[in-house]
Amino acid sequence: MKKNYKCAVCDKAFSRNGDLKVHMLIHTCEEMFSCSVCSKSFIRKHELKQHTVIHTGERNFKCNVCSKLFTQSSNLRIHYLTHSGEKKYACTVCKKSFTQNSNLKKHMEIHDGQSQFTCTECQKSFAFNSSLMHHMITHSGEKNYGCNYCHKSFYHRSNLKQHMLTHTGKT
Repeated sequence: MKKNYKCAVCDKAFSRNGDLKVHMLIHTCEEMFSCSVCSKSFIRKHELKQHTVIHTGERNFKCNVCSKLFTQSSNLRIHYLTHSGEKKYACTVCKKSFTQNSNLKKHMEIHDGQSQFTCTECQKSFAFNSSLMHHMITHSGEKNYGCNYCHKSFYHRSNLKQHMLTHTGKT
């Protein structure tokens, strides 16, 4: 998405005019709400309240399926999609689908070929540096995630969690 709307004061760019208008309040608003911990300022009081959970670690929003806790209700709503299996954002190139549009946008970088990260051990390429780092563990030979029920061990915690289903039926 192109960012055609540019702030005349600080040059920050936005893809929608409405986002620019909200941003402009930073420069024109007389009353700002400041965080007492890090001094970050907000235009709206509820934005400051949402921000403060970064410092407190307070997690008041609980998933009624798996009991995972979240700092914001919006994160919980997104999380529920993992239980429903609903993936309404599909890649037009490979048809892989995602629960969030932001994940689809990140995925699209794989197809544009601009960002390539190559493993120095096996020459396998990755679109994201984080994916390369995750892959590099397989070359270390260290399987740090061991099963408590059998002798198997794994390079990644996610693989152990999947394996645990064979023993317990739950993660």
